[in-house]
Amino acid sequence: MTPSEENFTAWVDGRLSREEAARFEEALGDALPEVGRDREEARKLGNLLRTQWKPAELTNGDFFNHQLLERIQAEESRTRPPSEPARHGVSLWRLLWIGSVCCGIAVMATMAVQPVEHGGARGYYAQVLNPKPGNSKISAKPFYSRKANVTVLWLDGLDRVSGEGRK
Repeated sequence: MTPSEENFTAWVDGRLSREEAARFEEALGDALPEVGRDREEARKLGNLLRTQWKPAELTNGDFFNHQLLERIQAEESRTRPPSEPARHGVSLWRLLWIGSVCCGIAVMATMAVQPVEHGGARGYYAQVLNPKPGNSKISAKPFYSRKANVTVLWLDGLDRVSGEGRK
C-alpha cells in the first residue's frame, strides 16, 4: 500500500482495517514516528473541535431559507432537460406590475402639458422673473410683445459675439 493522501486520512481517522493500517505504517518506514505525532495532534484537534466548538446559531433563518431556495431554483433551471417546457405563465405579481405601469402611463397622458391661456393669448409662454447677469457691466431687460406673443431678453454691455478673429 502506497502512502497516499486518501490512505493517510483514513489512517488518521481510524478507518483502515488492521491489515491495511499495518501495510500503510510499513510503507511509511522511517517517517512513521513523525507522522504518528501528526496523527495524534490531528486526533486531539478533532476531539477538541467535537467537544468544545459549537456552531453559531443562525439568527435570521428566514433569510437563509430564502437564499437557499433561490439557489436551488437557479440550479434546477440550469439543469432542466430541454424536453421539459419552461413555464411562461403570467403570475399575479406580473399582472399587478403591468397594471401599475399602464395606470402610470394613463395618468401621465392626462397630465401632459396643455396650452395655457396668458394675457388673452392662447399658447405656450415664458416669464422672465429676475434677470441677473453675472457681470456688473452687463444689464438684462425683458420685453414682452402681446401682439407678437413673444418675450425678448435684451442684454447690454456684452462684447460683440462673432466667430471672426477668434482663434
